[in-house]
Amino acid sequence: MSIIECVFCKELKPKSKEHIIPIWLQKKIIGNVNWNYEGTHRSSLLIELSKRKHTGDSLVFGKVCNNCNNGWMSKLETDFIPLFSNLNYDNSSILRLSKIERFIISLWCFKTAIVINAGSNYRKIVPNEQFEFIYKYKNLPKNVKVDVSFVDNNHKIFWQQTQIMFHLRENSNQLNRNYVITTQLDSLAFRVSWLESAKENDRDIKFNENAKTLRIWPYKKNSKLNPKSKFDNLESFANDIFSDKK
Repeated sequence: MSIIECVFCKELKPKSKEHIIPIWLQKKIIGNVNWNYEGTHRSSLLIELSKRKHTGDSLVFGKVCNNCNNGWMSKLETDFIPLFSNLNYDNSSILRLSKIERFIISLWCFKTAIVINAGSNYRKIVPNEQFEFIYKYKNLPKNVKVDVSFVDNNHKIFWQQTQIMFHLRENSNQLNRNYVITTQLDSLAFRVSWLESAKENDRDIKFNENAKTLRIWPYKKNSKLNPKSKFDNLESFANDIFSDKK
């Protein structure tokens, strides 16, 4: 068995087969792991740079050890499964999430988002220290936001990753460490975003206040939220975010 340096615990241990989208989730949404996925890497000007084709079973990340995959990551999956099932079956259950449920969903979304970036051919926009942070503290790093919404299209499993767009005249060099990673899982859509120096620059990651989006980490009450209001596609949800002064 191959020995690797685990991206999470940083120890030299036997390599695990960590699926970017867990097998249980692929089977639940699609029914098997033989579906086809084509990832496209585009520049900031939307110029196609490369493509990679996969089956669901081959969407793996090779820098996770057995201990992490079968330990804390497995427990997180177990905790997340019933919450995903409830949300996907009954969209209105988003209105009844408890504090601990919001935390579990947020932590799972964050873990999945950073593995998506690490395991894809997209540029590495997630800093290494965030992998160490979730392993050490089982929590989300400072300035990470997690938003939930619903999408009304035929995609079953899909994701996008990019960086926050700024319209800045000041301190732009201090705001270049950031990301937005958005994932669609059946009708559910999760958006994980991070801006390193938000507090220092008195900025926040915001979205258009509407009936479609709930920020579950850190939690922000949305009295307009209507689970029947959905984005037309994942791209619309992914782009409905910006950074601005607090």
